[in-house]
Amino acid sequence: MSAYYIISEDERRGKNQKKTSIWARVKEICDANQAENPGKLGNKNIAQMKGRYKRLNESAGKWVGVYRETYRKRRSGMNMKDVENEAHMLYETSGSKFNDTIVFSEVMCRHRK
Repeated sequence: MSAYYIISEDERRGKNQKKTSIWARVKEICDANQAENPGKLGNKNIAQMKGRYKRLNESAGKWVGVYRETYRKRRSGMNMKDVENEAHMLYETSGSKFNDTIVFSEVMCRHRK
């Protein structure tokens, strides 16, 4: 997901890149990272990366919606950590599991999209 955002936000190439070239460049970045960390990252093809990105993007959209709703309804005395914890509970009671915490916190916080 991080590689996709790096490529899609490339100011030199602009936002009008073709999907095939974006995913080919994402694959290059992922292959380079996999070569550096062979035990940590598995080898994935473009279809697998697209599927994972789609799933994470949908989950992120749901999470952002729940977080915004929780933030809007925050009560007096709640700090941001309380808002986040309540959003986690609401997200999980909606039937979704919050198992992509690392992706959300490390990737989404660094990218505007």
